[in-house]
Amino acid sequence: MIPGQVQRREEGNLIIEDVPSFPEGLSDRLLQYQNTRSAGLQDWHLTKDGNDVQGMIITTRFAQVPQLHYVKNPGGYRKQLTYFSERIAGASSCPNPSVYNGLIYTKDIGGNENYQLYYFDFDTAKTILLTDGSSKNGAVKWTKKGDQFAFHSTKRDKTNHDIYISTPTPNTEPT
Repeated sequence: MIPGQVQRREEGNLIIEDVPSFPEGLSDRLLQYQNTRSAGLQDWHLTKDGNDVQGMIITTRFAQVPQLHYVKNPGGYRKQLTYFSERIAGASSCPNPSVYNGLIYTKDIGGNENYQLYYFDFDTAKTILLTDGSSKNGAVKWTKKGDQFAFHSTKRDKTNHDIYISTPTPNTEPT
């Protein structure tokens, strides 16, 4: 290259000046660093008496979005709990599994940020929708007894966030 002379090339609609070309295969080599999986701790899953930990709930990315997984012991196998095309935003496990042996997780649809609350039952591996399907919901916090949980929602007017208390049972109107 001659000093003061601009090295120029065109790639499709791009005009590139004084930018070196990537070596062949570099993009493929970088994939191992770009496509890593991380795990995020969501909550602990306690024993039925609530006195000990029997596992942890984590989110980790499979395919393109984070899903819920259960890990029973350190270095243990992670068991996938959810299989959605949408990401799981967070989860909170009931602190008293003798009352509700499950967790509540939040998920939206298509990135609309109208997060809904779902209850996942560990005994049946079934999920039920707890909220109305259209308002924004989140910030689940269980009572110490594990019989109720509080959360915020825009259910009243789709704008303002109010605090509600509910139980993880279908067709229960939050108060």
